[in-house]
Amino acid sequence: KVMSNNILFSQKEVEEFSKKVAATLDKEYKGRGDELVLVPLLQGAIPFYSEIIKNLNSDCLVDSVGIKSYDGKVQGTFNVYKDFDIDLTGKHVWLIDDIADSGNTLEYLMDKVLKKGAATVNTCTLLTRRSCPMDVDLCGKIIDDEWCVGFGMDGADGLGRTLNDIVAV
Repeated sequence: KVMSNNILFSQKEVEEFSKKVAATLDKEYKGRGDELVLVPLLQGAIPFYSEIIKNLNSDCLVDSVGIKSYDGKVQGTFNVYKDFDIDLTGKHVWLIDDIADSGNTLEYLMDKVLKKGAATVNTCTLLTRRSCPMDVDLCGKIIDDEWCVGFGMDGADGLGRTLNDIVAV
């Protein structure tokens, strides 16, 4: 059972960070919506992405990528089960993810986006592990090695995504 004293990132904190992300994107890309592509990584980033666009005042293009690199809690090889649909040539792409663990998934996708001709690629995560070697452009919170569920993130059993807070289990 998930205990409330295990909260790493409350729903209120997630909402506040999402507003900051939206404000950053609005400032940077206002009036250039056809150049901006937001790409949430399926499935975990959908609630976070939804919070961002709820607060976004600018228009943008949207795509999504389905990629698996975990089998339960074990990181393995990449399985892209839903690839990019939008032509990314000349676009400014923001990869939206729930957590940067090792950074391998985001680095793999950043390389893929640049090979598709994007002008720039940036990353935005709710959480980043302290041990992650990559620099995430916008990060809500740095955490240690806790396994997290909630706000889109699931456990090895596939459950926990619907919790409003992000908690350590």
